[in-house]
Amino acid sequence: MERTKAAAHPRTLALALLLALGALGCAATSAPRHEPLAQPAAATAAIPAPATPAAVTPAAGTTDAATAASPAPDASAANATPTDAAQASTDFDYQPELKEPDPFEPLNRDFFRFNQGLDHVLIGPVARGYAWLVPEPGRRAVRRVFENLDSPVTVANSLLQLQLQHAAVATLRFAMNSTVGVLGLFDPAKALGFEPVEADFGQTLGRLGVGTGPYVVLPLLGPTTARDGIGTFVDSFLRPQTWFLTPAERLVFASSDGITMRDEEGPALEALEDSSVDFYAALRAAYFMHRQAQVDGDEPETVTVQSAPAPAPVEVPPAEVAPAAAAPADLAPSAAAPVQAAASAAPDPGVRVGAPAAQVGAVVPAAPAPSVSP
Repeated sequence: MERTKAAAHPRTLALALLLALGALGCAATSAPRHEPLAQPAAATAAIPAPATPAAVTPAAGTTDAATAASPAPDASAANATPTDAAQASTDFDYQPELKEPDPFEPLNRDFFRFNQGLDHVLIGPVARGYAWLVPEPGRRAVRRVFENLDSPVTVANSLLQLQLQHAAVATLRFAMNSTVGVLGLFDPAKALGFEPVEADFGQTLGRLGVGTGPYVVLPLLGPTTARDGIGTFVDSFLRPQTWFLTPAERLVFASSDGITMRDEEGPALEALEDSSVDFYAALRAAYFMHRQAQVDGDEPETVTVQSAPAPAPVEVPPAEVAPAAAAPADLAPSAAAPVQAAASAAPDPGVRVGAPAAQVGAVVPAAPAPSVSP
């Protein structure tokens, strides 16, 4: 019995010790961790403060230009946080998505392929034959006739857009080119400084805030939008050929207009087709960009190539170079330079090693000139 009690006594002590350690662990876990433990004063005082780096003094002879060329530290970059860096990276990677409404794309692509096939088989060869038969000045004159007949459309839409100056210019050009210019074959108004202007009802609707609507490719007529299609229909009532030609004559007139336009825009379309992977998507994007630029007024109606003015000369102030330091007065003359070099190579026992060059030149006499015997 005594042995059993003696054996249980150490077990009781061990169990009490484990319970005490568990209580201490629970107390340490429940204690707040955001308050750091205070360090002893002696230990804090024993830690030396970091030494402040000494100011670097620029070397003598440093030019002011080099000092001005050194960029100043950017305070905003120094104070940038990781959140700002992530936001800047997000802003850099963001690219706005160009919205081109094309809900009828499958059908539009079918009509686009039909127009392309018709162009390769019929319209393209006819346009190339027309370009081969008629020289460039004649083709340009014929194109001016069709453009002159669109002048009433420009006048009416310029008035609707409150572009009074454009309306006056278009009226003057129509009157002058239709009479003096022989129905538009010549352009005497441009010679007098009245450049051609353009406006249509689709552009007018766009400036009034009407959306483009869905993109549509029409057989034989090509790409357009719902807004521009309505504009073309309204503009047709303002053209003289609508009222003075029969339906058959209007068909021939429209076909001739299309051939001349194909001849004028053909090289640009062929270059776009050769440089694009998807000609349909490239032509659609180009159409939307061109029409939006016309609505916004960012694109001029006519492109006039002028020589750019010569840039103004930029005056760059000369760098202020510090004057060269004057040579010490005790330097040996230049004639003794070889002797000084020889003395530096084999120092004299009486000369201290590491002495300045002036001291070496002062203690080493010049070598006498060798005598030449006859």
